[in-house]
Amino acid sequence: MKKVFFCLFILLTSSTSSYLAQIDKQTIISTSLEELIQLSKDKQYEKASLRIVYSGKDVNRNLKTPFDPANSDELEQVKRICKKISALTDLSTKYKIGEVISKNDGDRKLYSVDVSFISGAQQLKTFFEFIETTDGFLLTNLK
Repeated sequence: MKKVFFCLFILLTSSTSSYLAQIDKQTIISTSLEELIQLSKDKQYEKASLRIVYSGKDVNRNLKTPFDPANSDELEQVKRICKKISALTDLSTKYKIGEVISKNDGDRKLYSVDVSFISGAQQLKTFFEFIETTDGFLLTNLK
């Protein structure tokens, strides 16, 4: 009987931990997305660069570290991304962040969030993809 209770305890504990970890990732990614949207609207590109993952020729940094705000070429890439985000918010009166969905992309795990940008009866759904790095969850794609 003790073994049955112990097994149930282990099962419930691991299920609860997994569920709480998913909720925590949902909160962290949603908060990071909210901050990135606000930084884009406020044209704070240097701060926004720290929330977007580097994608470029440097294989040691590619999809591992954020953009470097001190590098003018990288900052230009960040500005383009932020202007896309800002344009979406400018065209809408409000937006709604959906649920975070994790998916595997080869050997990487991506976290996709759908955001509905709403203007009257019209909605434009955009997907923001994040990747987990040592610097936290960073935006990797916008589609």
